[in-house]
Amino acid sequence: MEEIKKYITDIIRRIATSFARFTALPLTRIFTPSPADEIKAMVFWPFVGWLSGAVAAVVILLLSPWTGLPIAVGVAIGVRCILLAMRSETGLAALFSAIVNKKRGTEALEHMEQYAFDAPGATIVAIAWALLWWSLSAMDAPSAAITIIAADAYARMISGQSIQMMPCASVRAPLVTTPPYDRLGIADGIVYFIVGILPLAALLWISGGNVRWDLLIFAPCLVMYFMYLLIWRRFGGYTDKTISAMQLTAELVCCAVVALSI
Repeated sequence: MEEIKKYITDIIRRIATSFARFTALPLTRIFTPSPADEIKAMVFWPFVGWLSGAVAAVVILLLSPWTGLPIAVGVAIGVRCILLAMRSETGLAALFSAIVNKKRGTEALEHMEQYAFDAPGATIVAIAWALLWWSLSAMDAPSAAITIIAADAYARMISGQSIQMMPCASVRAPLVTTPPYDRLGIADGIVYFIVGILPLAALLWISGGNVRWDLLIFAPCLVMYFMYLLIWRRFGGYTDKTISAMQLTAELVCCAVVALSI
């Protein structure tokens, strides 16, 4: 019984650590993640997609009958940015800024770690928001709601696998605050996959075959692969910002595939 209780407590702490690290929820006021919790935070990262996607979906479903879908989607994007403290947008902006400013290696990592929005970063974020808004506004409200949940969780699942494919950049650049996340074991990998894929499976089932499942699954993976090559060759490892940039890009591809299928 004690072992079961300890196991459940560990799971709750790891989920809470993921929410504390990757959202703006003030969870650290009620508990302090340990270093052991921090390095395992990525295991439940797709759960953050469930939360942020669900919040955006509720906003869309509640507001769209009164304001129309385009305004509801815009509000949902804003609410999600507040909930996540714009971590994905900041990651994408920092990555794009480092590329535009021709930064490489340790210099690029330090640029991203100390990043404040500049013109290239603001531009790429505006494009990302516009694409997300267009994609969701092109659907009906229920489709937009399930799509934002599915795309958020699935994109986190595939982009987070970069921790399996390259080392943490904090080994090379002391200024980088990303911990070297534990690589997923078999049990953790199964949980990680299930949490990330379930909303996508629900989307495909609800769509009744109207959405190209092959494009929806493989197009984000292709984007993730090429971004992995870029990050590995230019930066030599992952950080929270590079993982977040991959997540947002993969999510945009998911939403665009659904929008073009309807």
